[in-house]
Amino acid sequence: MSTPPLEPSEHPPDRPERPARSTVPRAPAAALARVGVGVVRCALVVRLLDEWWSWLPAGTIDDQVRDLGLSYGQAGWLLALLTVGGLVGSPLAALADRGHRRLLATTGALLIAAGLSTFALAAPFPVLVVAATVLGGASDMMIRPLESSLADTADGELDRLLGRQHLLTWAGDFVAPALLAIGAATVIGWRGVFTFTVVVFVAFAALLASTSFPAPVPAADGEDPSLLRSARTLLRHRELWLLTAAEFALLPLDEAFLGFAVARAAAEGDNAAAQLLAGGVVVGGLAGAAVVSRRGLDRPLVTLGCGLLVVGACLTAAPLAMPVTITALALVGGGTAIVWAKVHHRMLTLVPLRSATVPTLVGLLSTPALLVPVAMGVTADRVSITASLVGTALLAIPLAAVVLALGGGRVSPDELEDLDD
Repeated sequence: MSTPPLEPSEHPPDRPERPARSTVPRAPAAALARVGVGVVRCALVVRLLDEWWSWLPAGTIDDQVRDLGLSYGQAGWLLALLTVGGLVGSPLAALADRGHRRLLATTGALLIAAGLSTFALAAPFPVLVVAATVLGGASDMMIRPLESSLADTADGELDRLLGRQHLLTWAGDFVAPALLAIGAATVIGWRGVFTFTVVVFVAFAALLASTSFPAPVPAADGEDPSLLRSARTLLRHRELWLLTAAEFALLPLDEAFLGFAVARAAAEGDNAAAQLLAGGVVVGGLAGAAVVSRRGLDRPLVTLGCGLLVVGACLTAAPLAMPVTITALALVGGGTAIVWAKVHHRMLTLVPLRSATVPTLVGLLSTPALLVPVAMGVTADRVSITASLVGTALLAIPLAAVVLALGGGRVSPDELEDLDD
């Protein structure tokens, strides 16, 4: 009896040859043979595109107030609704574990294009409210099917594939600010940047619609439990809660931590130099993602990443000279890149056949982390910005403990069955 073509046992014992140079980082040959170059390339760039579009509403608040007649409060609500939309769309994204991957990913990309077009067309506020909610849900619908396809078939190459994806994601942090800067300096304007992004996502949707996605790997015993039963089972899994704790701590240590560090520097009277702080994070993140891409994930590297994040966060929180703070934020960026690669990899490989359901549950359970930036703002108002940074930096310590407690392999079907009993 022949072996199914997607079985991991068909991996050759030797390391695959290095692929030819390309404008898009290419996956190892074994993964390309198993998944197909099309879906691998789409998975590598999907978070770059997600970072690109998601910065546009936040990076054009002043433009929305000036050109669309919104208040700052209304612009803030639109940003909050992106998160609300993610909560609504997450259950749909979990369907990627049961099939319909190409349909889900293509629909998500088209919905993002539709949502962004309302900003480009200067739609009234009620329409923008609907658009922001749709955008938040569409993001998961686009990402989950692609990453589930990798998780089901990439096996031992997944850590390097995710490293390359994260490398592009960090580079993607430059795309939207650069385009908005070009728009502001030319007749293109911010609405022209939104229009260009809409065209890009329509093209990406067309690419996804023509790409072959691997079907979800069937359960060994032929059973296909419902999503609700799978969720109940996962909620009894210890590492799901560890991943939730890690996600909870990582979220405020990202944009919110950097934002308040920039605000403190700007409040001290050096607005131009304050913007250099973001450069430190991005440079460190690119370096960390590059290391993961070449080396993969192992215990010493993850330990190093945790140490960099803890030291960098504590130094950033301290009111030190600007060069020291920039260097500290570079440590934060490098540590975050490694830690997030570990957390992301574990979410996708924790339980066989549930590579979309696990991240969905983790995202839903860690939603209270959205209150941490609110607490940071209250602390900054009543005490000081430094106090808010110190409190957030301390989250890096339990985060390191949680990440180092994570396992590294998949849960066997027998272990999954034991959780059900």
